[in-house]
Amino acid sequence: MKGFLLFMLKTLILGVLLAALAFGGYKLVQKKKADLAAVPKYGMKPVPVQVAKATEGTVTERLEYLALCEPVRRSNVSARVMAVIEQVLCDEGTVVKKGQALVRLDDRDVKKDLAVLEAEIRRIGPDIAGNEATVESLERSVAYWEKEARRDAKLAADGVIPESKAEATAEKLNEFRGKLNAARQRTRALKTQIEVLERRRKRLEVQLGYFTITSPYLSLIHISEPTRPLYISYAVFCLK
Repeated sequence: MKGFLLFMLKTLILGVLLAALAFGGYKLVQKKKADLAAVPKYGMKPVPVQVAKATEGTVTERLEYLALCEPVRRSNVSARVMAVIEQVLCDEGTVVKKGQALVRLDDRDVKKDLAVLEAEIRRIGPDIAGNEATVESLERSVAYWEKEARRDAKLAADGVIPESKAEATAEKLNEFRGKLNAARQRTRALKTQIEVLERRRKRLEVQLGYFTITSPYLSLIHISEPTRPLYISYAVFCLK
């Protein structure tokens, strides 16, 4: 009887323990479900959007600043010759391109000297042509008298003609040789004169280009000196 009661007591205690474990497991499962239900769902929540009808118009935004503008490049352009200003081709604040003419100076004296040189070159040209024709004619004459001088010298040596005749022929040859040398020297002198005049003409043509002041690059004109009909050698424009 005592053994039976002890068995029943152990069975009761084991049942209570099992019931307690089952109840604890149930509570734990319920807590996990509650925690999972409280976790926010994956993904972004929808955001309410407001729309409006688009209309045509102008959006104006104005910002005011206190600033100082400086040019990227600055160049003072001056006349390379002393001359009177004849014409100013642009005004203050004008935007000019590279190579655009800014001022024209009085170039009448240079043009006059250039015209005189060109007239002298034209005059000497025909003289050279005429003298070269003379040289060709004298060369033919010298060739003829050389043959005559050799023939007369042989005839005089053979006693066919007198010695004086051969000497006269030799003198004639020397005369034409002298004329030929003089004509050749004149041709060289005329050509040298032409070369000198051509060099002077090229210098004047280069100098003539100095009478037109041009812009060295794309820039904005700022007149730093008054443009007036005076002899100038200073800067006329400041290019920015």
